Amino acid sequence: MTEKNNNKSLKRNLIGLTCGGSAGLFYALGNALIQYIYRQNPHVDLSEDQVIFVRSVIQFVMIGAILLWKQMSPWTGSWKMFGRLWFMGMTKVISLTFFYRALRVLPLGDATVILFTNPVFTLFLGIIFLNEARSAFNIIFGLVSFLGVAIIADPKLFFSEQTLLNGPSNTTMTSINATSPVLNGTNIEEAAPYSHIVAVGFGLMGAIMLSLYMVILKYNTSDKVDFRVALFYPSMCGLWLPPIVQAVEQRPFEWNQLTYDFWLIMLAGAVSYFIAMFLMAYALYMAEAGPAALVRNAEVIFALIFEVVIMQQIPMLFSIAGVVLILWCTSMIVFNRIFSLEQKICQKCCKRNTIDDTLTVSIIESEIENTGKEANEDTSLNPTDGKNITYTRF
Repeated sequence: MTEKNNNKSLKRNLIGLTCGGSAGLFYALGNALIQYIYRQNPHVDLSEDQVIFVRSVIQFVMIGAILLWKQMSPWTGSWKMFGRLWFMGMTKVISLTFFYRALRVLPLGDATVILFTNPVFTLFLGIIFLNEARSAFNIIFGLVSFLGVAIIADPKLFFSEQTLLNGPSNTTMTSINATSPVLNGTNIEEAAPYSHIVAVGFGLMGAIMLSLYMVILKYNTSDKVDFRVALFYPSMCGLWLPPIVQAVEQRPFEWNQLTYDFWLIMLAGAVSYFIAMFLMAYALYMAEAGPAALVRNAEVIFALIFEVVIMQQIPMLFSIAGVVLILWCTSMIVFNRIFSLEQKICQKCCKRNTIDDTLTVSIIESEIENTGKEANEDTSLNPTDGKNITYTRF
């Protein structure tokens, strides 16, 4: 019976991890399609809010159909839980807004890996709001990961100008043409509405909001909200929040400036993102959160592949260095959560110290014992041992 349960648990974990890795593929594909639209239409003022709205419409229809089919209600039976789920949905939409603003300027791989610093922010927010245990191991790796962000944001601080010039040419802003910084007659860097560093800041803000989303989601796990119901709220928030933001910014919806093929690409990106969300939610349902989050890191690899295949944009040396550093640090944080690495290291150190202390005590006791034996031997050789001798003064 135990072996049968173990096999069932192993099967669930394998299904969950497969879904987590597949989710990374569809997330990266959806983001690549959206960036492709941005780069092919540099003169069109296509706002991030409009993209999120279109995506949310598709997701709302699809998740609504699933809930109707399963006869499930999005109402959780508690106003408190209802409010938390709405707030969770809003944080997800805001995170997407910041991320798409980063995609306007940054290469797909760089923007994706900056978003993947969210485990670091989740760590600090968990300590603040959930009273989670402080881990020096996680904090150190979390801080080091920001070095990777700094490398991506301003490589001149870490690499010489000659090294940067010797890298793949014109890849920081170039899109479809890897040999020319001009796309459709427009220089991408000059057409960008903000600088490279500002785009990195948007990426970090997206990571912070995504970590807040994860903390709220984790806070709600004790209430056993079905993962399909949890997917409903980000889609619902995406129907009303982006139009409000767009109205406040006084930016019109662009319907006529995009051709039909780009609208189809946008719809394909929305479907891809919905599949990714569903697979990731199912992965968290089937497998443990730590391993599922770790295989989700495959999204960065897929993003780099799509950056080359779809965007025809070769990653530069400093981008690869930053990506590797961030992935290594965040992976170590996840590994620490799964295998309790910090605790095992401390136990080994304590055990080693205990062994050293035991050996020291044994050596001291042995020396004391040997000293005692030598003293006894000296006493046995003394002829006056054990006798009272009276000395007479002359």
